[in-house]
Amino acid sequence: MSCDDWPIRWNCDITDVDGALLDLAREAAQNILWSMSGRRYGLCEQTEAYRTPCTDECSFNYRRRFGPGVEYALMHQPRNCCSLNLTSTPVRSITEVKVFGDVLDPSFYALERSRLKRIGACWPCEDDCEEPPVEVTYKYGIDVPALGELAMGELACEILAGLRGLDCRLPSNAVSVTRQGITVELGDASTLYNEHRIGLPLCDAFIRDANPNRLKMQSTVHSPDMTRRVR
Repeated sequence: MSCDDWPIRWNCDITDVDGALLDLAREAAQNILWSMSGRRYGLCEQTEAYRTPCTDECSFNYRRRFGPGVEYALMHQPRNCCSLNLTSTPVRSITEVKVFGDVLDPSFYALERSRLKRIGACWPCEDDCEEPPVEVTYKYGIDVPALGELAMGELACEILAGLRGLDCRLPSNAVSVTRQGITVELGDASTLYNEHRIGLPLCDAFIRDANPNRLKMQSTVHSPDMTRRVR
């Protein structure tokens, strides 16, 4: 899986700054904001392999228990062999589809939300002991909002300042700092972490808006009738 860089609007002077430092600050800021926003934003590309089981009428079997003392019974459920359920959502675009290693012409498939529909035929089936016949490479994810772009610049600039040995606003364990007769209170970094904040206004506004419930990742729904993904 590979993910695109988040857009960033630098709010500090980066003239003549080493490109390696800029990349490091941007990557660190993206990782922090991506995690604290519930891993919701960003566009990624991944490749998955799928197999449809070779059963009568394109069906699959599963076990179900009806109650205490009753053994699990083998149930029969029809499956639509003409479409695949792609696992990561929202799906943005299909990069490439291969069937038995050959690239399939885009005119022979269509994307319907998270389902990849085969046109004019069904997806080929294979037994579990054989290589999966279908390989799909696609892009998924949610665009980073404008506030996220501003938060990226705010946080990356502070990280960059720290990397260059300059003063920065990122909190430490200090309680107060006095400069030129002015005392500034700084929050304990552990307290901010427990409150799911960074201590920078744009960053904290973005995190509150994107992840008000402090989720570690976005919720997902799994269904027993989803097409089997191999990897």
